[in-house]
Order: sequence, then structure tokens, then C-alpha cells
Amino acid sequence: MSEIPKDVAMMIIDSVGSNGIAPECGIEYFTVGLDEYLNSLKDEYFDRILKISSTVKLIVGTYGGGKSHFLYSVRNLAWKENFAVSYVSLHENESPFHQIDSVYKAIAKSLSRPMRLEELLKGKEAGIESFLKYWYDAKRQEFESKGFSGNELDNTLMDYSRQIQGFDSTSFTNAIRNAFVTLQEKRDDDFTELVLWLKGEGYDAQFKSKYNIFQKVEKQTAFSLIRSLVEFITAIGFNGLVLLFDEAEKIPSLNSKQADLLASNLREFIDETKQARLAHLFMLYAVPDEGFLQRRGQTYEALKQRFAKYFDKDTPTGTKIDLRRLNPTEEDAKTFLKNIGLKLSKVYEAAREIKFDPSMLSVSLQNLVEAVWRKRYGDISYVRIFVQSSVSGFDRLRKDQTTSINPDEADQIVGNVLKVST
Repeated sequence: MSEIPKDVAMMIIDSVGSNGIAPECGIEYFTVGLDEYLNSLKDEYFDRILKISSTVKLIVGTYGGGKSHFLYSVRNLAWKENFAVSYVSLHENESPFHQIDSVYKAIAKSLSRPMRLEELLKGKEAGIESFLKYWYDAKRQEFESKGFSGNELDNTLMDYSRQIQGFDSTSFTNAIRNAFVTLQEKRDDDFTELVLWLKGEGYDAQFKSKYNIFQKVEKQTAFSLIRSLVEFITAIGFNGLVLLFDEAEKIPSLNSKQADLLASNLREFIDETKQARLAHLFMLYAVPDEGFLQRRGQTYEALKQRFAKYFDKDTPTGTKIDLRRLNPTEEDAKTFLKNIGLKLSKVYEAAREIKFDPSMLSVSLQNLVEAVWRKRYGDISYVRIFVQSSVSGFDRLRKDQTTSINPDEADQIVGNVLKVST
């Protein structure tokens, strides 16, 4: 692992220390225990299946149990494999799966090209608007590198725009083509109009005559638009699209009809990925538990069947990744926590420009592990409590580098974290 940049280290420590939440970038510096899953995903899917087909996985992990960390790790893997990614947080009032048109809108809003760590730190924008601008700039630079300039360059870019065709939705095809042309002709207002349509934020009757856009973004067109988006992404040189849906916590307010629609749309989405017309799409749907599958009805039974098989290195075709199975025994769990602590200590050292005594660090982390294990309870993930406690422990070691954290101090540190968490 390369040296940890100080600004990245400071951001990580602030994020995991204050609330135990994985930051958007830099997670590779304290990732533990995911290599087996990530390597299997790469070998089975990114290197093979996604070249000809699409697939869906269900990710199960308790609140604070590493779902977001896992999804960010998959995002980084996808970027390395030249996939576009859309990371969507599912909340009560934001793109729940019971509104499939809202899901398309959320995908378009969060779409991102592969990004480097420096770009993430600078806050590079996500969304289809930025994606389109990146695509246009990349094509322009490509033709310029081939010696085109002036009118010849302009004509070449226009010729290229005419080749943009054949996506599942004709309206989507026309919107993408016209967006490219408006960027070339610097017609900013027209480009903004087209982006609003592509994001599902507006439709004007003049769109029909002005851009040959005949459809609205609604539930009847959502699947066609999602297929078209994947087709567009692969047509311009990416290997596919990875969708990461992160249900951070339970969505409590769905009525029976909405819950049934969620299940129906999810089942339809899974079935869509098995159609020959939709390839190069990988969706991971992360939930805190499987409670949404416990209702009665054919749709729920069908979903249970689709998510019945566990994924691991020996059964990579499994459709369910249960993060709770990563550490099946108490010994495994404690070793896992200590290894996280050791990695986080390196991040802390980079952030604070200090160096811990290895023996005192080891004793301190072990005492924190034991304290967390004794005090774990309910739905609060012991992983989240441990990373928050570790940062507090590092603060204590930085102030007093003559003694390690003893069991009583460890209990106090963990207890203070639990008070804030509850």
C-alpha cells in the first residue's frame, strides 16, 4: 500500500472517528477481510459474465456493519475495470424502489465516470451533466490528438454525433445526440434543457419539434431509459454500468401497496438483467436485513428464490452476499476488529504525523476489542463502535505515549462512544 496522503488520512479519521461512517474515498487504506469477495467478483463477473450479460446481487449487513464500505470497495473495483458507476442512497423520500421512474432519475443524478483519488478529494461532480461534458471533452481531445483542428475538427465532431443512434429509447437517443451537438455549438441553454429531461426533471411540449423527444420520464418508460443508458455508456467506450443501491437504514413508512410495488419492481429489474437485450449491467442492492422479503405473496416468494443462494469464492454465482458471514466465530470477529485497528492506526499516524509504539498499540487495541465485544448489543454494529473507539483510543495514546490503554480505560472509551451512539 502506498503512503497515505495527509489530507486523505485526516478526512478518514474525522469521518470514522466522529460517526463511524466510511468516507467516500480512501477506504482502501483501512479495508480488511473483503479481498475474497472482491477477487471473486472480479474473476467471475468483471472478467467474464458482465462482458455478455447482466446480474443482480443482494447485500445484507446491519446498520454500521460495513455495507457502505463494501459498496465503495466495489465502486473502486468497477472503476479500475473501466465501468461507469452510480451510487444511490435509498431513503424514505429519495428514490425508493417502489417508484421505478425515481430509480432511473437517481441513477442519472449519481452517474460517475472512473475517478482518481485526487479527483474525489476535489469534489468532482457526479451526474449525467458532468458525464456528458466529460464524454464531449474526451472526444474532442481524441480528435485533436489525431491532428484535427478548426473547421475540420468541428465537422469531424458533427460527423461523430450523427453516429449516435440505436439505443432502446429513441427519445433518449435523440436527447444524447442533441446534448453532444449543443456542447459543440456552445448552446448552453439548450444543453441545460436536455440535461433536465435526461434527469427526469422536466418535459416541455416543444421538445417534440425541437429535439424529437416524444417521451416523458415516467414509470412506463423507466426500464427502457435504463437500458438505453447502459447502451450509451458501452457505446462510448466503457465496459458497462455498476449500480450500487444503498438502503442505509430500514424504510419504515411504506404502506402495503408501496411495499408490493418495491418487490415487484425489484423482481422485474432482476428479470430484466437476464434478457439478452440488457448486458453489461451489474446491480448491488444493499439492505440492513431481509425484512422486506418476509411479506406474503407470489412476488415475495419469487424474490426469496432469487436471493436464496449465498455468494462466496466457492459459489460465485450466488445471489446474496451476507456481510454478517464474513466473521462466523468470536475469534474471527475479534481478529477482524484488531486488524482494522492496526490499519486505522497507520491512517491516524499519517494524519497526526506521529508514530505509535508497536507493543503499546497492540495491547491497547486488544483491550479495546475485548471491551467492544463485552458491550456489544442490539442493532448497533460492533464494527462501527470499534472504529469510533479506536480513534478515541489513538487520541489517548497520542497524549500519553508512556502507557498503553488498560482494560478499565478501554471500557470507559467504549462506554463514552456508546452513550453518543444511543
